[in-house]
Amino acid sequence: MDFINKGLSSILNVLFYGAIFFLVIYLLFSIVPIILVVLAVIWAAITIVKKIKSWGSKSGISKEEDNIETIKNVTSEGLSDREVIDVDYREVR
Repeated sequence: MDFINKGLSSILNVLFYGAIFFLVIYLLFSIVPIILVVLAVIWAAITIVKKIKSWGSKSGISKEEDNIETIKNVTSEGLSDREVIDVDYREVR
């Protein structure tokens, strides 16, 4: 009667792994679409926030840009009455 148990265990193994396979396929088709929708919503929210931030920064001149003075056609004579910042540096090899 030993041959009956060997056949039964292989059938149970096939049924067990088959059930696991069908469970994985079921979860794949039921959970993956939900995950894709959640990812699409997160992507859209991040994109909208970035657009709002870039729109807000482009709408007006910031206070930092008010303090910047643009100098065109710079010559050494033209800078004689301006404040010069002396910067010490050392060469890196």
